[in-house]
Amino acid sequence: MKLDVCFSPDLLPLYDLRGKVAVIVDVLRATSTIVTALDQGVTEVFAVASLDECAALGREQGCITAAERDGIAAEGFDLGNSPFGFLNPDFPVRGRTLAISTTNGTKALRRSLDAAAIVCGAFLNLSAVVKFVAAQQRDVVVVCAGWKGQF
Repeated sequence: MKLDVCFSPDLLPLYDLRGKVAVIVDVLRATSTIVTALDQGVTEVFAVASLDECAALGREQGCITAAERDGIAAEGFDLGNSPFGFLNPDFPVRGRTLAISTTNGTKALRRSLDAAAIVCGAFLNLSAVVKFVAAQQRDVVVVCAGWKGQF
């Protein structure tokens, strides 16, 4: 098993993800938010590129919508990009689908779709990610979300 680290989604064209496991890491926000949402009972997650697509999924499919740009919660969405939003007992998420769009994390997810498997990595699920990756017995590329193409 070989492990590579891609420090920015903008560098992904330099990596061949086919047949590999992509571990997406945006620890402070997107991947921690997605992991928390799933832990709280969200059944499916659509990581989308645009705010318009996120809003459309909310309208057309009844998804919970979560979005931010430049670290600020986007207006008109159910939640921002904070794990704490999914811990609010006044906003139950169990059994629902999430559409999420972020500045960096969802970009990394979307650009990794050629991988054989994609997993969100965060401190919250580190041991589960390690077990999953080991069981795959494939080469791994850790994809860091970075900040607007920087790392």
